[in-house]
Amino acid sequence: MNLITTFNGAIANATLDQVLMELAKHGRTRVGQYSTAKWSCCVEMNVAAKGVSFEVRSSYDHDTPLSAAKECAERVAEAIKR
Repeated sequence: MNLITTFNGAIANATLDQVLMELAKHGRTRVGQYSTAKWSCCVEMNVAAKGVSFEVRSSYDHDTPLSAAKECAERVAEAIKR
């Protein structure tokens, strides 16, 4: 099951591993911690068109990597809905 495209609450109960594996289906996924000890997540989205790229990012103020990844997953879901 793709947690991103069937988002209806599935992500809410997912583990960090599950969220990252789902995000990886949509592009190169990174999770990082910054000097402020806060976490962020980014996906360099896969696109078919030459010369086109876009990233989906969480905010930079998450207390856990799971929180950052879930926000990023929500934003990926929004991006691929359109």
